[in-house]
Amino acid sequence: MRRQAPRSGQNWIFDNFIKLTDDEDILHPGMMGVRLERGFKYADMERVFHRVKGRRSFPREWAREAAKQEGFGDKALADGNRVTASQHFHRAALYWGRAQHLIPVDGNPKKIEAHARMQRCYGEMMALMDGTISKHGVPFENGQDV
Repeated sequence: MRRQAPRSGQNWIFDNFIKLTDDEDILHPGMMGVRLERGFKYADMERVFHRVKGRRSFPREWAREAAKQEGFGDKALADGNRVTASQHFHRAALYWGRAQHLIPVDGNPKKIEAHARMQRCYGEMMALMDGTISKHGVPFENGQDV
C-alpha cells in the first residue's frame, strides 16, 4: 500500500474547518451546488455532514449513506420498482464514489470495497435503464494511457 503523504499529520487543520460549517462549501466554495447537479440529494448530504466529526470520518459516513441507498435499490428492484431502484442505485454509486475517493491510501481494503460497490451500483443502474446509459472505458497498457 502507498503510504500517506508527509503532511497527513495536519488533519487537525482540516478538522477545524469542518467544525466551522454544516457542509463542504467552506472547503470547496460552490461544491454543494455541483453535487446537487450530479444527483446527490440535499437531505443525504445534510445527514452525512451532520455525522462527520473530522476528515477521517468522511469515508465512513459516505459509505454508511451509500449502503443505505444500495439497500433501498435492492429492495425496490426485488419489488419490481425499476425506476425507483435505478434512482437509488445512482445515489448509492455517487456516495460510494465519495467514500472511496476520500480514503487516501491506495490498496486500502475499504477503498477497494467502496470502489467495487460503486461499480456494482452503476452496473445495476445501467441495466435498469435498458441501454440508454452505457459504460465507456479508457484503454490502458501496462498502467499507461494509450
